[in-house]
This record gives sequence, structure tokens and C-alpha cells, in this order.
Amino acid sequence: MDRFQRKRPQQSFRQAQETLASAAVGQIALAFASLRQRDTLRDQSIRDPLVGLFNRRVMQEALERELHRARRKHHRSPSLLSISFTLSVLTILKDMTPEI
Repeated sequence: MDRFQRKRPQQSFRQAQETLASAAVGQIALAFASLRQRDTLRDQSIRDPLVGLFNRRVMQEALERELHRARRKHHRSPSLLSISFTLSVLTILKDMTPEI
């Protein structure tokens, strides 16, 4: 009878450990799903869904950041020229595209 009483608390402790492990796994899975969802939503908010390019807001922020960097270094950086060229091309393409 002494053996039976010893096994019972061990089984109860084991069940508690399994329940705790199951809850921890559930929380970790939920955290990963949340991270994936956040990445998906962020990507959708900064990229054009049709062509996959960055939207105007992102390009504007990049331009401002590069202008600030150029002012700080007192010269025009190659990346600033690239962004300026890209914005010029996008503006020309926008002007050529008929309104829908």
C-alpha cells in the first residue's frame, strides 16, 4: 500500500508538468503566429500589392533619410542620386498612366 501512495503523487505531479508544458507550447505557438501576422501586415502596408514595389510613403521616408545623411556629410551620396532617379522615373510613369 505504501507503493501505491507514492505513485499517486508522482502521477499527479507528472500530469501537472504535462499541463504546464502544453500551456507553454500553446503560448509559444501563439507568439510565433502573432509575429508572422505582424510581418505580413507590415509588408502589406509598405509594398504595392500589384507590383511588389515599395509604396510612396516608404520612398518619401527613404528620401528624407538620405537627404539628412547628405546634409550631415556635406555631400551627395550615390544612394541619394539613385533614390532621386527612381522617384523621377516613377513620377514620369505615373504621369504617363491614364487614371482608372
